[in-house]
Amino acid sequence: MSIITSGSAGYAIQTALKQFGLPNLKVLIDISLDTSIEKHLRDAGCEVYQTDLSKKILSPREILKSTNNEDGIDITCG
Repeated sequence: MSIITSGSAGYAIQTALKQFGLPNLKVLIDISLDTSIEKHLRDAGCEVYQTDLSKKILSPREILKSTNNEDGIDITCG
C-alpha cells in the first residue's frame, strides 16, 4: 500500500501493518517535511519517498509510481 502523508496517518497505518505482520507502508512525503517526522516514519518501518507536492495534484497511478509500487494500492484520500 502507498499513501501521501505528513506523518500521523502513515505512522498509524504502519503500526497496524506491523502488528499483523503485513508488508511495510510506502509513504510519499513532501520535500519540505521536517526531517524528524521523516525519521519517525522510517523508524516505524515505512518506506519513505519524497517529492515536491506543490507542483501538481498526483493521481493514484502517479502516487504508486512515485513510491515504487506500481502494482500496489493507493490509499490516499482526497
